[in-house]
Amino acid sequence: TADKWQWVLTRVEVGAIWGVGRQLTKRLNHCGIYSGSELAAMCPALAQRDFGVVLARTIKELNGERCLPLEEAPPPKQQIVCSRSFGEKVTTLTELKAAVTGHVWRGAEKLRRQGSVASGLQVWISTSRHSATPCHRSDTLELAVATDNSQLLTAKAMKLLARIFREGYSYAKAGIALFGLSEPRQSDLFGDNYNPALMATVDAINQKFGKATVSPAYGVASNRWAMKRQFLSPAYTTRWEDLPVVRC
Repeated sequence: TADKWQWVLTRVEVGAIWGVGRQLTKRLNHCGIYSGSELAAMCPALAQRDFGVVLARTIKELNGERCLPLEEAPPPKQQIVCSRSFGEKVTTLTELKAAVTGHVWRGAEKLRRQGSVASGLQVWISTSRHSATPCHRSDTLELAVATDNSQLLTAKAMKLLARIFREGYSYAKAGIALFGLSEPRQSDLFGDNYNPALMATVDAINQKFGKATVSPAYGVASNRWAMKRQFLSPAYTTRWEDLPVVRC
């Protein structure tokens, strides 16, 4: 009821309301607004002028006006990006190929999971921003026919990587982006010999037995580039090896 709602708002600090961060809380306190009820009484137009549209929407929602629709399912992504910093600096093209291949296969798997195909591919490599000789290079390719074929995308990515690679740098990160996502259309009559059943089988095996159980040879050429994960939290709920042991 309205009375109970008001009772709750008067007892909730403004900083505890979703979307009101620490700095915004200080600014609101400076204006004499300390509780949820005081924020709800604020004029949305003035709030938008002084604090932005997000706070104006929050005020409207505190007063029972819906501003954002409820998404029962997340919408398909318009772009898929896979990148990772290396555990150790990488200097050779072979190790960069292994890292980029892994990113491509993860990205293509995400493509198939949401039922999309990509018409564009970007590959980039970069050194640390603190490097004495910084280097960031990227290249983009528009595909003649949109695809979710991991093998085809990997072959294209290797060509892009060969074009942007430069000797003499210690690379700290590599990544790929798949863009121009759309629903699958009729394939090209003169295109690659794509076998969707093969990709579906690979996805099923990796989903059942773990990531990269089945992967291209490039992806296992070296793991020196893999992230250091000695401080990774145990997976208590998904791995038998990580179950806590109690001794008494």
